[in-house]
Amino acid sequence: MSVLSALRVTSGQTIDPIHLVYAAAGSTLAWGFVDGMMDLIGVLINRTHTYKVLNSLVKAQSLGEFRQHLMDESPSYIVEKLNDNSLEQIQTFLRSQEQTHRPGLNRDDLQKAFYIWLIVVSASLPLIMPLILIKDHLVAFRVTQFISVWIMFAMGYKLGDWLGIHSLFSGLFFAAFGAFITMVCIALGG
Repeated sequence: MSVLSALRVTSGQTIDPIHLVYAAAGSTLAWGFVDGMMDLIGVLINRTHTYKVLNSLVKAQSLGEFRQHLMDESPSYIVEKLNDNSLEQIQTFLRSQEQTHRPGLNRDDLQKAFYIWLIVVSASLPLIMPLILIKDHLVAFRVTQFISVWIMFAMGYKLGDWLGIHSLFSGLFFAAFGAFITMVCIALGG
Protein backbone atom coordinates (compact mmCIF):
# COMPACT_ATOMS: atom_id res chain seq x y z
CA MET A 1 0.00 0.00 0.00
CA SER A 2 2.83 2.40 0.78
CA VAL A 3 4.25 1.91 -2.72
CA LEU A 4 0.88 2.73 -4.24
CA SER A 5 0.55 5.78 -2.00
CA ALA A 6 4.00 6.95 -3.04
CA LEU A 7 3.04 6.45 -6.68
CA ARG A 8 0.05 8.71 -6.17
CA VAL A 9 2.19 11.38 -4.47
CA THR A 10 4.94 11.38 -7.07
CA SER A 11 2.66 11.27 -10.10
CA GLY A 12 0.38 14.03 -8.81
CA GLN A 13 -2.56 12.23 -10.37
CA THR A 14 -5.45 10.26 -9.08
CA ILE A 15 -5.09 6.60 -9.84
CA ASP A 16 -7.78 4.75 -11.75
CA PRO A 17 -8.91 1.97 -9.38
CA ILE A 18 -8.80 -0.70 -12.08
CA HIS A 19 -5.17 0.17 -12.79
CA LEU A 20 -4.55 -0.02 -9.05
CA VAL A 21 -6.09 -3.49 -8.95
CA TYR A 22 -3.99 -4.62 -11.93
CA ALA A 23 -0.84 -3.17 -10.37
CA ALA A 24 -1.56 -4.80 -7.01
CA ALA A 25 -2.35 -8.15 -8.62
CA GLY A 26 0.73 -8.07 -10.84
CA SER A 27 2.95 -7.04 -7.97
CA THR A 28 1.50 -9.78 -5.78
CA LEU A 29 2.03 -12.44 -8.42
CA ALA A 30 5.61 -11.29 -8.93
CA TRP A 31 6.49 -11.10 -5.22
CA GLY A 32 4.90 -14.48 -4.57
CA PHE A 33 7.13 -15.90 -7.29
CA VAL A 34 10.20 -14.16 -5.83
CA ASP A 35 9.40 -15.46 -2.33
CA GLY A 36 9.00 -19.01 -3.64
CA MET A 37 12.29 -18.82 -5.58
CA MET A 38 14.14 -17.36 -2.58
CA ASP A 39 12.89 -20.25 -0.46
CA LEU A 40 14.25 -22.73 -3.03
CA ILE A 41 17.62 -20.97 -2.99
CA GLY A 42 17.66 -21.05 0.83
CA VAL A 43 16.85 -24.78 0.87
CA LEU A 44 19.62 -25.49 -1.63
CA ILE A 45 22.14 -23.39 0.31
CA ASN A 46 21.28 -25.13 3.60
CA ARG A 47 21.49 -28.60 2.06
CA THR A 48 24.79 -27.82 0.35
CA HIS A 49 26.24 -26.49 3.60
CA THR A 50 25.05 -29.56 5.53
CA TYR A 51 26.57 -31.82 2.87
CA LYS A 52 29.90 -29.97 3.13
CA VAL A 53 29.90 -30.16 6.94
CA LEU A 54 29.09 -33.88 7.01
CA ASN A 55 31.85 -34.57 4.48
CA SER A 56 34.37 -32.64 6.56
CA LEU A 57 33.33 -34.57 9.70
CA VAL A 58 33.54 -37.94 7.96
CA LYS A 59 36.92 -37.16 6.38
CA ALA A 60 38.52 -35.74 9.54
CA GLN A 61 41.90 -37.46 10.05
CA SER A 62 42.09 -37.01 13.81
CA LEU A 63 39.80 -36.47 16.78
CA GLY A 64 41.24 -32.97 17.14
CA GLU A 65 40.28 -32.13 13.57
CA PHE A 66 36.86 -33.75 14.09
CA ARG A 67 36.32 -31.73 17.28
CA GLN A 68 37.30 -28.51 15.49
CA HIS A 69 34.88 -29.14 12.61
CA LEU A 70 32.15 -29.90 15.14
CA MET A 71 32.93 -26.71 17.08
CA ASP A 72 32.76 -24.69 13.86
CA GLU A 73 29.18 -25.83 13.31
CA SER A 74 27.79 -26.50 16.79
CA PRO A 75 27.56 -24.57 20.04
CA SER A 76 31.06 -24.79 21.54
CA TYR A 77 29.72 -25.33 25.07
CA ILE A 78 28.24 -28.65 23.91
CA VAL A 79 31.29 -29.85 21.98
CA GLU A 80 33.61 -28.94 24.87
CA LYS A 81 31.68 -31.33 27.13
CA LEU A 82 32.16 -34.30 24.76
CA ASN A 83 35.01 -36.62 25.70
CA ASP A 84 37.15 -38.44 23.13
CA ASN A 85 35.05 -41.60 23.44
CA SER A 86 31.87 -39.66 22.61
CA LEU A 87 33.57 -38.01 19.64
CA GLU A 88 34.74 -41.40 18.33
CA GLN A 89 31.20 -42.77 18.63
CA ILE A 90 29.78 -39.83 16.70
CA GLN A 91 32.43 -40.09 13.99
CA THR A 92 31.97 -43.87 13.71
CA PHE A 93 28.22 -43.37 13.36
CA LEU A 94 28.66 -40.72 10.65
CA ARG A 95 31.13 -42.90 8.74
CA SER A 96 28.73 -45.85 8.88
CA GLN A 97 25.98 -43.87 7.17
CA GLU A 98 25.53 -44.09 3.43
CA GLN A 99 27.09 -41.12 1.70
CA THR A 100 24.49 -38.89 0.16
CA HIS A 101 24.77 -37.43 -3.31
CA ARG A 102 25.30 -33.75 -3.82
CA PRO A 103 22.18 -31.95 -2.66
CA GLY A 104 19.49 -30.79 -4.99
CA LEU A 105 15.84 -29.89 -5.01
CA ASN A 106 12.98 -32.34 -5.11
CA ARG A 107 9.27 -32.32 -5.86
CA ASP A 108 8.37 -31.44 -2.25
CA ASP A 109 10.59 -28.35 -2.44
CA LEU A 110 8.90 -27.20 -5.63
CA GLN A 111 5.49 -27.86 -4.10
CA LYS A 112 6.45 -25.79 -1.04
CA ALA A 113 7.59 -22.94 -3.31
CA PHE A 114 4.21 -23.10 -5.06
CA TYR A 115 2.43 -23.00 -1.68
CA ILE A 116 4.47 -19.95 -0.69
CA TRP A 117 3.36 -18.25 -3.90
CA LEU A 118 -0.23 -19.27 -3.19
CA ILE A 119 -0.08 -17.88 0.37
CA VAL A 120 1.31 -14.55 -0.84
CA VAL A 121 -1.37 -14.25 -3.51
CA SER A 122 -4.16 -15.33 -1.14
CA ALA A 123 -3.01 -12.96 1.59
CA SER A 124 -3.39 -9.98 -0.71
CA LEU A 125 -6.93 -10.80 -1.82
CA PRO A 126 -8.52 -9.05 1.20
CA LEU A 127 -6.59 -5.92 0.23
CA ILE A 128 -7.60 -6.03 -3.42
CA MET A 129 -11.30 -6.89 -2.99
CA PRO A 130 -12.44 -3.48 -1.63
CA LEU A 131 -10.93 -1.85 -4.71
CA ILE A 132 -13.08 -4.10 -6.88
CA LEU A 133 -16.30 -4.08 -4.82
CA ILE A 134 -16.55 -0.47 -3.54
CA LYS A 135 -17.41 2.21 -6.10
CA ASP A 136 -16.12 5.19 -4.11
CA HIS A 137 -12.38 5.03 -4.74
CA LEU A 138 -11.30 6.88 -1.60
CA VAL A 139 -13.55 4.73 0.61
CA ALA A 140 -12.23 1.59 -1.08
CA PHE A 141 -8.66 2.73 -0.47
CA ARG A 142 -9.38 3.52 3.20
CA VAL A 143 -11.10 0.13 3.69
CA THR A 144 -8.01 -1.51 2.22
CA GLN A 145 -5.83 0.44 4.66
CA PHE A 146 -8.09 -0.58 7.57
CA ILE A 147 -7.87 -4.23 6.53
CA SER A 148 -4.08 -4.00 6.34
CA VAL A 149 -3.96 -2.63 9.91
CA TRP A 150 -6.29 -5.41 11.07
CA ILE A 151 -4.00 -7.98 9.41
CA MET A 152 -1.07 -6.40 11.27
CA PHE A 153 -3.00 -6.84 14.54
CA ALA A 154 -3.76 -10.49 13.76
CA MET A 155 -0.15 -11.13 12.81
CA GLY A 156 1.12 -9.44 15.98
CA TYR A 157 -1.37 -11.33 18.13
CA LYS A 158 -0.30 -14.67 16.68
CA LEU A 159 3.39 -13.76 16.98
CA GLY A 160 2.90 -12.83 20.64
CA ASP A 161 1.20 -16.16 21.25
CA TRP A 162 4.03 -18.02 19.51
CA LEU A 163 6.72 -16.12 21.44
CA GLY A 164 4.92 -16.67 24.74
CA ILE A 165 4.41 -12.97 25.41
CA HIS A 166 1.15 -11.11 25.95
CA SER A 167 -0.71 -11.64 22.66
CA LEU A 168 -3.05 -8.67 22.96
CA PHE A 169 -0.15 -6.28 23.65
CA SER A 170 1.81 -7.70 20.73
CA GLY A 171 -1.23 -7.43 18.44
CA LEU A 172 -1.91 -3.84 19.48
CA PHE A 173 1.75 -2.92 18.98
CA PHE A 174 1.72 -4.33 15.45
CA ALA A 175 -1.62 -2.63 14.71
CA ALA A 176 -0.25 0.69 16.00
CA PHE A 177 2.80 0.23 13.80
CA GLY A 178 0.53 -0.52 10.83
CA ALA A 179 -1.62 2.53 11.64
CA PHE A 180 1.52 4.67 11.83
CA ILE A 181 2.63 3.46 8.41
CA THR A 182 -0.87 4.14 7.05
CA MET A 183 -0.94 7.67 8.54
CA VAL A 184 2.45 8.45 7.01
CA CYS A 185 1.16 7.25 3.64
CA ILE A 186 -1.98 9.39 4.00
CA ALA A 187 0.11 12.40 5.02
CA LEU A 188 2.18 11.92 1.90
CA GLY A 189 -0.99 11.99 -0.19
CA GLY A 190 -1.93 8.32 -0.22
